[in-house]
Amino acid sequence: MEEDNSFSFIKENCNESKMFRNASISQLTLRDTVDSVFLNLLTLYLFSKEFETAPFAQDYAHRTMMYGNFTLPRVGGTDLYQGLHIILNPTGPTAQNLKAPDQNLVLAKQLRTNAKLVKQFLIGITDGTLDRITAIRLMYRIEGQMGIDISNYKSLRRLITDWENLSTTQRQLCVTRLLQYYHLRGKRSELLPVLEVLARNKGMEMTQAGNAELAAVGAGAIVGSRSGNGFLAGIAKAGAAGLAGYALGRAIHSVK
Repeated sequence: MEEDNSFSFIKENCNESKMFRNASISQLTLRDTVDSVFLNLLTLYLFSKEFETAPFAQDYAHRTMMYGNFTLPRVGGTDLYQGLHIILNPTGPTAQNLKAPDQNLVLAKQLRTNAKLVKQFLIGITDGTLDRITAIRLMYRIEGQMGIDISNYKSLRRLITDWENLSTTQRQLCVTRLLQYYHLRGKRSELLPVLEVLARNKGMEMTQAGNAELAAVGAGAIVGSRSGNGFLAGIAKAGAAGLAGYALGRAIHSVK
């Protein structure tokens, strides 16, 4: 059997932050950064549960933790490191380079992100000991501390942390929603190429699904009061009614 080299680029990929380079950070808000960190954590957990991407997830989590803390900006670090540095120091010098400073200040006063919980999550991925129950508990608390207010992201958190028990359709929905986020709001993300290869190789993208990301925040959305039920609305529009109804029922009733 011919060796599959589709993931051969992964070891060379993601060697430094791409989303938070000096040239691009001024295009982001603090809300953009918080959402990026939250979805990066979920994406990394998803990677850790797939055979092809588990080694990458472990290496990425290790490199994110390699500086010991998140007190200093490290452009040579990962996107996740840079994002964590900003949201754990939301009024610091790096955060001052973000756009929408007035809205950022309001959000900065509301953030309660606990660095110890994030570290526990990343260490668990690094050494392969992060079990489902712990992942559910940690991400639920992190979600509240980050003030995640988009129902699509909350649904993704409930589903992805229960990855082992999801149906094929639910997994496809999760990957599709993540791709929609990265394509609209995280095009520079270093995790996007890995997610795209995983989706392509394992048939995990539902190409006919409605764009939940666009429905939830709109193109070019900035920090502000937001709400959205794009995840549920997107499912209602995705493919055949029977398939969508099955996936929606599973997502609501089967995942706690």
